Amino acid sequence: MVYVLLLIKSFWGPFIFSDILLFVSFVICFYTFIVSISNFFYLRQIKTNSISFEEPKISILIPCRNEEDNVENVINSMVNQTYENIEVILLDDSSTDNTAEIISKLSKKFSKVRYVTGLELEKGWIGKNWACHQLTKIANGEYFLFCDADVVYDKDLVRDSIANLKNNNYKFLTLFPGRKSNSLTDKFIWSFAGWAINAWLPFTITFKTNISLLAAGFGQFLLIDKETYFKIGGHKSFKNTQLDDFELSRLVQKSGDKWSVAIASNRVITKGYGSFTESINGHGRSIMPVFHNNGIIMFLFWCIISNTIFFPIFLSINSIVNSDYSNLNTYLSFCNLFFIIISWILTSFKTKVNIIPCLIYPFTTFLILFVAIHSLYRTKKRIIFWKDRLIS
Repeated sequence: MVYVLLLIKSFWGPFIFSDILLFVSFVICFYTFIVSISNFFYLRQIKTNSISFEEPKISILIPCRNEEDNVENVINSMVNQTYENIEVILLDDSSTDNTAEIISKLSKKFSKVRYVTGLELEKGWIGKNWACHQLTKIANGEYFLFCDADVVYDKDLVRDSIANLKNNNYKFLTLFPGRKSNSLTDKFIWSFAGWAINAWLPFTITFKTNISLLAAGFGQFLLIDKETYFKIGGHKSFKNTQLDDFELSRLVQKSGDKWSVAIASNRVITKGYGSFTESINGHGRSIMPVFHNNGIIMFLFWCIISNTIFFPIFLSINSIVNSDYSNLNTYLSFCNLFFIIISWILTSFKTKVNIIPCLIYPFTTFLILFVAIHSLYRTKKRIIFWKDRLIS
């Protein structure tokens, strides 16, 4: 090892702080490059399957709070599924708009739909987790399918998903969704989210270990075996965290039960935020919980990300301006750019996120950094709201 370092030093020259930063950037860029390639071939679309077994009952559980613009679409999507043995239970979580009236009306129209009025939020719980917890208490299915109130499924999705789960003996299945948005801010932030998952989480390793930090879940589609759900403690185990989908996946991962992630960008469509402010506030509420609301950890992470994204660009531009292409720093900086660009492009093709934010990823990263700072500020000030409710 010493001889290798001496050889590098003889070519590179004296080590300085910028050399260390570049080397760290190189390691991370190469990592994202390898993980992106691995996930590109490993992560699969949900295949079309016919049912070759007796249909188990699935409870589709949908918490709703101020969803009058979305709830009719999600109900129609669920009742039109080709999979027959389902019940759709929607809980109105103290909505202040017409959500309750719409659900009540449609529950009378469709026999598979049940309407529940949620109980008052208990201390120590976050609203959505409390709503999901209540839904599981009245569900009759062998499987629970948690989904958001602003999603639309294609008509065969539930059938194909339960077939995928049963045929592979999975206890849990979550799907990466597509996103319909008219907001440029939302498209850019969603592209970064896709890259962060596709280029940082090595799923080929995830499913061979019990390391919970390697798991990911998507609230638009969380299909779990009922016994497994209660075995891991359900939503009560993470009642005060906003990352309910990730926490559910991490508990399953930690338990050692077999599970999977698949791509369903064209089959699960979620509604994006409509404006700059909604995008910043909506996405921002989830950033600090990723770091367990620890500002120091978030700061260190963003130092690494900034170094990875921006430092190679600075060195590459400097090399071009000075026509200096002969030293190792220049080679590494260009390699870094190649690795990171390929990882973003592979993410775009795999997850179907918008290609433009991927191609101008420095701007996308800068926007996410702004959202993270905004999230830190609002968290420290204790002014995080969601659906007109303060999140403690």
